[in-house]
Order: sequence, then C-alpha cells, then structure tokens
Amino acid sequence: MNKENKIVFTTNYFEDITAKEVELANEKGISKEVIKGRCYQGFNKYRALNKPVKGTIITSEIAKILKENNIKQHTFRERIRRGWDLETALHKKVNRKYNKGVD
Repeated sequence: MNKENKIVFTTNYFEDITAKEVELANEKGISKEVIKGRCYQGFNKYRALNKPVKGTIITSEIAKILKENNIKQHTFRERIRRGWDLETALHKKVNRKYNKGVD
C-alpha cells in the first residue's frame, strides 16, 4: 500500500489530561513524560494514565544520583528487577570484589 493511500488516525489526548490526573498517575509510578509519550503513540486517556510501566524508567534525577554513587544504569535496573526498593538500589555501593589487576 502506498503512503498516499494509507489512512492514519492520530489523536493526542495529552491536552485533555488534567494536572490532578497526572498527579494520580505519578502516585502509580507513571511519569508525565510516559503519559505524554503514550498519548502520542495513540493510547486512549484511560490506558495512558493507568497501564503499569514495564521496566524502570531512568529519569534525569535518577541518572544524576546513579552517577554520583558510581552505579551503572544496568546495575540499577537489575536491582529493581530483583525486588530491591528504590532507595537501596540507588544508594548501596557496588561490591567490587573482583579486581582487574593481579597482585
């Protein structure tokens, strides 16, 4: 099918979402950026605000804390996947028992 013949339906519900709805979604762990992205992808309003987030979203604030604590994003994601709480995953120093050099 040619691009000219393809019908695309795009609806942006983001403008219809109130600050209170965003606040309620944030309590469920869904950020404003995720909601906005979902709306642009065509999610309906209810689904954009309520569908649980898969994986862990690395915000700029989290990235800054990880960098300060010298923790790689992969390590952080694995900690969360294994059930660590957010604070421990962000702040517990990495156990570096394996050295690259040999004495």
